[in-house]
Amino acid sequence: MTRSQSAALAAARRHLEQGRFDAADLIVSDVLAAAPAHADALVLRGTLLLSRGAQAQAFALFSDLALRHPDHPDIAAHLGLLHRLEEREEEARFCFARAVALAPQDAGHRAGFAALLVSLGDLAGARAEVEALFRLGQEQGSAAVMAEACSLAGRLAVLDNRPSEAMRHLRQALALRPDAVEDRALLCDMLARLEQRAEALALAEGLYQESPTDLGRALLLARRLLEARRLEEAERHLRRIVAASPAHPDANEMLCECRLLRGEGAPALAAFAALLQRAPEDAGLLRRMARLVRLSGDLERALIFAQEAARRAPEEAAALSLRDELLLALGRVSEVWPDRGAPPAPPSRLSLPQGVPAGMALLLARLARRCVPPGGRLLCHAEAALVPLLRGVSWLAVTDAPADAASVPLPALLPLLGVSADDLGAPPYLAAEAGRHAAWAQAFADFPRPLIGLSFGDGRDAPTLEALAGPLRAALGGAGTLVSLAFDSTRAGLRASPDIVDAGAAFQDARDLIAAIAHLDLIVGGDGTALHVAGALARPGIVLVPPLLPWAFAHEDGRALWYPTVRVLRAARPGAWEDAVAALCARVRELA
Repeated sequence: MTRSQSAALAAARRHLEQGRFDAADLIVSDVLAAAPAHADALVLRGTLLLSRGAQAQAFALFSDLALRHPDHPDIAAHLGLLHRLEEREEEARFCFARAVALAPQDAGHRAGFAALLVSLGDLAGARAEVEALFRLGQEQGSAAVMAEACSLAGRLAVLDNRPSEAMRHLRQALALRPDAVEDRALLCDMLARLEQRAEALALAEGLYQESPTDLGRALLLARRLLEARRLEEAERHLRRIVAASPAHPDANEMLCECRLLRGEGAPALAAFAALLQRAPEDAGLLRRMARLVRLSGDLERALIFAQEAARRAPEEAAALSLRDELLLALGRVSEVWPDRGAPPAPPSRLSLPQGVPAGMALLLARLARRCVPPGGRLLCHAEAALVPLLRGVSWLAVTDAPADAASVPLPALLPLLGVSADDLGAPPYLAAEAGRHAAWAQAFADFPRPLIGLSFGDGRDAPTLEALAGPLRAALGGAGTLVSLAFDSTRAGLRASPDIVDAGAAFQDARDLIAAIAHLDLIVGGDGTALHVAGALARPGIVLVPPLLPWAFAHEDGRALWYPTVRVLRAARPGAWEDAVAALCARVRELA
């Protein structure tokens, strides 16, 4: 290759990267006019064909090039990409692996191979390639390679259900290449999952403003607006998307959700049902319909749609998971996890996967009792934040040391053991530390009873402090004491309510939460750790839940199956807590 040809092809690559295909094509044609068999120029010609969607022509070209240049890594990588586009997974894997073997220092081929392995679910293989990418980036001092490695590490963390780690890697990637759209969109989703909603919304707004006609960006913004309950704005964007793409499943589902949240009920469901009628065998639409009907509060009817979705797509985990969630929410536990008795070989140690919510971890901890010999304890590895909570379960020896491959994940006990009547009636199975128990007894000694603990949220999935405090004060009629159990940023709202005891200000960790709840006469609020603790301590509780009814609080005759001392009150529709709070106050008047 002459120096002028090398410079020309470098210019063509820059044009190609910036989307100027015609300019790149002209330069490549000039090089090929002088050297018709020039391999690198022909590779660029094939890349241009791919960029313009001419897959068949590109495949023919690269197939011919592979015969003439069998050890050219770029040709192997492009063939891998073409196989991948045609869903020939094993062929794609072989070609990418060959490209990496031929050019181990080429970060682009290694990144492509890692991305393929992620899509194939080979996370171990993908991690190895990402680690190699990090090493290459450090050796070469390349910010571009480090950015790609961080981006791929973020995607791996998403698949491993480690949103905090994913967020960290994606921030690192964006620090190196701030304009990467896919990384920004994925970071937006991770921020929303971690309830950093303000930053997630700001990121979605920025992406949308850069390209307001991009339907994907408009949908991302609508999703964030919907989460923020800015329904009018979300609906405006969703109607635009549906106008441009009338059968768009995500937009139609979210539009129906908006209308349900605005209280439209049956007309909103009818609009989505019309979409389903045009494709009644579409398992994805059936699953979406089940979710929307569940949101409306009709769990029995939602189950019918979910069962049909699972029947039509028995291999889809999402359909099976939704069906099981609804069965559990309806209290039909044995249909999901039939009781299998004691395991033939009880596990020697357990582990809690990262990201399991504290309340769910406590609920599942009861199942370990069946694996422990009388008077014994079972080692359980958990995140450091969960250790204080789970140490109150007598049959667990909890540690934050990393788990090894031999440990059994605590959620895996559900299908392994099933659920027995004893499991559902297990409380009390949590105990407060003696010293903290005594300290909180003294702390509450001078306050008028009844002592009512409050667990509140932002109004989406749990009533706010304002929604609870005023009606409860009226119900108590000047008697009793309201005690806040909040110990995070939600405590800020207490400044406007000096009559509420801020117990959370004195919490060092979950052990104080347990000890405080042990002395309360009633615990009320939304689904959260406090109500799980109340149930595990067998303390009286009343939980207010959205219409979709979290399965942890599946109820029978108004009582939680998993926590018999906890009563369940459902909102009439998402975010509409008035009727549930009124029913709560009626119970509190009886107590007062």
